[in-house]
Amino acid sequence: MKKLLLVVFLLAGVFVCAQAKDLLIRERFFITQINEIYVNPKSYLGMTIELEGIFDSYEAYKTKEKRYFVFRYGPGCCGPDAQAGFEIVWDKSHPKENDWVKAKGVLEEYAGEDKVKYLRLRLTSLEVLPTRGKEIVLR
Repeated sequence: MKKLLLVVFLLAGVFVCAQAKDLLIRERFFITQINEIYVNPKSYLGMTIELEGIFDSYEAYKTKEKRYFVFRYGPGCCGPDAQAGFEIVWDKSHPKENDWVKAKGVLEEYAGEDKVKYLRLRLTSLEVLPTRGKEIVLR
């Protein structure tokens, strides 16, 4: 009887997790959660994702289009020089570069100018926070 209840409980938990539409990227496992999404994007497309991090922008190499992203630094080849996060799409005013933000949006896939598929968050909210979290995360 205990085994049956355990199986029912586990199946219910899997069903609830499969139905979840929101995912909070937590500071403690920031890189781990981001990597999981990039490795298994089909499991997360259409899901609302929330994360905090550094706001920044860059210019696309070929098109010179300005692109925006939210990220944190992580371990790389020469110290904390890797970046983990998402490109974002936001049609309202953008914060200043290096502002600490909370971004929430729906994960989508798009084809870049090089025909490669990329992931980004189409934001529903973007808020500058007064207190910064850890800029450098290890996992």
